[in-house]
Amino acid sequence: MSVCPRCQRALLPASGECPSCSAPRGLPPPVRIPPRRGASAPVRPAGSPRMRWVWPAYRAVCVYWIGAGALGVAQALGAGGAESPGNAFDLGVGALAALVGLGLLLHIEVARGVANVLSFLMILSGLFSLLTGFMAFIIAGAWGLLVMLTALLDIVTGGLMIFLIGETDTRAPNL
Repeated sequence: MSVCPRCQRALLPASGECPSCSAPRGLPPPVRIPPRRGASAPVRPAGSPRMRWVWPAYRAVCVYWIGAGALGVAQALGAGGAESPGNAFDLGVGALAALVGLGLLLHIEVARGVANVLSFLMILSGLFSLLTGFMAFIIAGAWGLLVMLTALLDIVTGGLMIFLIGETDTRAPNL
């Protein structure tokens, strides 16, 4: 009596496949490849270039988020604390930005998801500001140009952050 190469159960003499796992009778045994030693970086597809600038840029953006958030908190506290609703909102936004930046730096998945959403909202806000800046440029001139430039900066920054989060993701895609 022969044995199934996949599940190691006994095969009936006349069967063409295993009654337990449905493996074909002539299937070779599975090959197990041991993991490489010291392989900590994710494996990239054969044709993709290795971008050495991604991790330093990711860390720089994390530090930027932390710094911008801390500055927002300091400005809100310097303007009278959390007594007025506007200052409380600014304090909350600054604290959220600093926490997201810290979470990105520590590779906390929730922070990466929140940063993706915030970056998407930053892109949408930038597109709206680009439109209003164009209208202001037609009416007021130089002030509208400044609004358009800051809107373009928001769009590029949001897109870069989404790209960097995707490139530094070490998990397999959840399709």
